[in-house]
Amino acid sequence: MKIFEWYADGTSPRSIAARLNAENVPSPGASWRRKETGPNSKRRRKWVASAIHADVRRGSGILNNERYRGMQRWGRSKWERSAADSSRRVASVVEDRAQWVTHEDPRLRIVSEKLWARVKARQSEMAVTWTQLRAAATGRPAATLLSGRELR
Repeated sequence: MKIFEWYADGTSPRSIAARLNAENVPSPGASWRRKETGPNSKRRRKWVASAIHADVRRGSGILNNERYRGMQRWGRSKWERSAADSSRRVASVVEDRAQWVTHEDPRLRIVSEKLWARVKARQSEMAVTWTQLRAAATGRPAATLLSGRELR
């Protein structure tokens, strides 16, 4: 799958989304009827980076979907009712992996194990980079252009 290859070769999810939009590749949910305005209007028939990378921990997004490597999992998340409003449901990740049910189905595989490993290695590398950037960006931002600088 091209998305996996592009990401493994160093292309950012935002650049991949732009490339898919330029090639007029339909996005996931492109056929859904959405309103022209509102919170989901920017996603109308277009690719967005979050559809590609999403959340590694939850296994969402194209790069984290294990079905592409021939694995099906059940029980990763569960819906819980809100304590304040029982009509509202919230999805939560089941942390105990022993409760997950896993089934391998080679017919579903469209990404080789080697390519999957390259993508996961890049995701791990990027996670370390973002952690370092967040650690370096601690403290209060400068109030003016020369705040905190020594003038000679």
